[in-house]
Amino acid sequence: MEVAPDFLGALPENLPSWGLSMAGRILSKQRCRTCGLGYLTLGRYQGRDALLCGCGHPATRHLIRFKYKGQELNITKDRQGRPLTTFDHAQRELEGIRREIDQHTFDPVNYSPSKLKPFLAEHYFQSWLDNQRELCDLGEIAPATLNSRKAHVRRWIAFFEGTDIRDIYYGRMEDFRNHLLKVYSPQTVQVVLSALKTCLRWAKRRQELPGDVPDVPPVKVNPVPIEWIDEETQEKILAEIPVYHRPIFHFLVTYGRRVSEARALKWDCVKYPARPYPEDPQEWGSIMIRRTFSGNSLMERTKGRTLTPLPLPPHFEAVLRNHESVLRRTGRLATGFVFVNQNGRPYQAAQLRRVWAMACELVGVKITLKNGTRHSWFTQRVREGHPDGIISEAGGHADTRMIQRYKGADTTRLIRLYTGKNVIPFPSQDKG
Repeated sequence: MEVAPDFLGALPENLPSWGLSMAGRILSKQRCRTCGLGYLTLGRYQGRDALLCGCGHPATRHLIRFKYKGQELNITKDRQGRPLTTFDHAQRELEGIRREIDQHTFDPVNYSPSKLKPFLAEHYFQSWLDNQRELCDLGEIAPATLNSRKAHVRRWIAFFEGTDIRDIYYGRMEDFRNHLLKVYSPQTVQVVLSALKTCLRWAKRRQELPGDVPDVPPVKVNPVPIEWIDEETQEKILAEIPVYHRPIFHFLVTYGRRVSEARALKWDCVKYPARPYPEDPQEWGSIMIRRTFSGNSLMERTKGRTLTPLPLPPHFEAVLRNHESVLRRTGRLATGFVFVNQNGRPYQAAQLRRVWAMACELVGVKITLKNGTRHSWFTQRVREGHPDGIISEAGGHADTRMIQRYKGADTTRLIRLYTGKNVIPFPSQDKG
């Protein structure tokens, strides 16, 4: 905290407390270079209140002096570290200090530039990002998550630069939301705001945020219809995929798991049955979903941090056994990955999307890899009437509420509303 120059201590004790209704005075830090006098008179300058010297010039540096818990304090900058260049600026800051004292939230450290700097948005958000990098190195968050949070921080700093993170309240969050909606889609805005709340919660846990964490302002997101295809169409697409690449796509349409999980599947997670192709489901083998790719980084955990054993039915067991023999003959089994490209490396997501798109074009269908496999799998299972909990567990969704999205794509459950007695015939002849 900056201390006022010595000459201020010699000012008369009966110096007016300009415009104040309670303890605290606004003084000038300067003496006029023209007349040599201090700025002691409250007057008007260019239509605004100002402290004036003997020759009518306004002060350009101000000081707030008041007593707090028996100690005299001199405040020369606001909470953002900016000098108090106008009387109005100083008066607004004094009113804020009074309010903080009344609410028992005042802390002189907040007005010390050296103490304030770490709490400025541009510095604090970078500190949070450094923490996220450490978590990524420890495997606590995925590299793809870290990359998205880097983008979030750039957007936060662009708007909140110069703001103390302790001054980010709900109204400022609303302003930020409105600013983002001019540039980004509602879905993106919702993600950016949620990530900001995550950062502020981190500050709260570290006891660096004195107040409550502000809520995320509502963002109206228009629902996007889920695109899906039936099993027959999937079979046609699989038939157009080159034989060598077909097993990983067969896995995706059979199990509905994420592409990143299929890419990360290793042979140590495949357990064949005691005897090949048993008819009794109790004797089937299993596939354990325990890894995923984040970008091109292998993670020794899934997105939901769960271990999910899935049954290995005879028809897919045959696919895997045949695929394994192909890898053994071509010397591509040593990598440990179940699905590798023709270079013997795990598939890249972009390569899989290209192969899928080419097969779709040959069939005359336009649908993305995710919609044609994962989203289609969920919709098909919903149409078959399986319980939400079973579908969520098998597909790797932690929350059964996600299944509601796929129910919106299923119209079979509404058919009875439009059949039988509910059908009103359309008149075939004109009246009279």
